Amino acid sequence: MSGDSPTGSVSFAAGTTSLGKATLTNGVATLQTSFGAAGSYATTATYQGDQNNAASTSSAVTIVIAAPDFTVTATPTSGTVPAGQTASFTFTVTPVAGYTGTVKFSCGPLPAQAACSFAPASATPSGGSPASSTLTVTTAATAALHPNQHSTPSLPPWIPAGGLAFAGAFGLAFLPKKIGRWRRQLRLLRWGLLLVSLPLSVLGCGGGNSTPPTPAATPSGSYTISVNVTDSAGGPQHAVNVALVVQ
Repeated sequence: MSGDSPTGSVSFAAGTTSLGKATLTNGVATLQTSFGAAGSYATTATYQGDQNNAASTSSAVTIVIAAPDFTVTATPTSGTVPAGQTASFTFTVTPVAGYTGTVKFSCGPLPAQAACSFAPASATPSGGSPASSTLTVTTAATAALHPNQHSTPSLPPWIPAGGLAFAGAFGLAFLPKKIGRWRRQLRLLRWGLLLVSLPLSVLGCGGGNSTPPTPAATPSGSYTISVNVTDSAGGPQHAVNVALVVQ
């Protein structure tokens, strides 16, 4: 403030809201204050005057108060991997306007048969310094079958059992008629063997080992993966995209 060695104090205001007073020292008045919300404030300084200097009010000076926030960058922004391999990306969170919260990381939609993980899953910028997390995207490949997986189907135990029962019943049908009093009992035994052999033979038709299904692989192609970075207390959130090519 210029004048004939002004003394006294200066009042500061943002619009019609008083911010406080500061005493002039060597023509300078300094006030430390805070604003309750982000926004633009037209601030003025009013000097009350003294015996050597007239009162005056300064022109409005716009002060912009930014809300606490953060920015997110990805390194690298793209990656190429064969199916079955992993790709890694590092996300750096830089605080803006005094942001001190904790952010959480999550993935948007992923390619088929792919998964993602973060290390760490959350981060807290401290003292204005950035914090980071590493994203790992895991893809799947078609697994080659081991030679012993192509085994020849084995016969269930009831197939030979059913065959023996049937053969026994068939043989009893041609017994000589000279066995006399045992004929009735043997006839009953023959029918019993026939009844046992039929269901055992039917059950055997569906037996045997089958080759296990081949696991699905992540399809080849170019994908965009969206990573969401969200303030854990419901504050600001941002999304950053990275490109992934699966060969």
